Amino acid sequence: MAFYINTGAVKVPLEDNLGRIIGHAVYVPTDFGILERYKAAAHYLDDIQQEFAKIKPEEVSAENAFELMQTPKNLLKEFCSAVFGKDFYEEAFAQLNPFTFAGDDRFACVQIIESVLNDIKERQAKRAEKQDKYLAGYTNE
Repeated sequence: MAFYINTGAVKVPLEDNLGRIIGHAVYVPTDFGILERYKAAAHYLDDIQQEFAKIKPEEVSAENAFELMQTPKNLLKEFCSAVFGKDFYEEAFAQLNPFTFAGDDRFACVQIIESVLNDIKERQAKRAEKQDKYLAGYTNE
């Protein structure tokens, strides 16, 4: 048996600069807990930076690049699972390494996570605006 709960989850396509779908961001935009979990899981981001700091450019080769990226990728997967939920990482990075440099010289994962967080903040602001407008007619007398 399962209980059906309409959480309002969205599955937003991630497109590259050529308009090709390279993954999906799946999350619940009304989940206020995402911002709290982001703060609680921020240590993963610090750990990723520390892992990259350990890598010396002269030690990187075509043969070991994949191996060197494994720990940062695992940490990012833990971060994404803790913040957005299970399978976010797999959906978002199905066809793109999360540490690919994007057009603005930031990692693709940074752009995706920032885009999701901005979407959540915008949706929450719109919802608060609607709520304020609805409640404006009521007074507490």
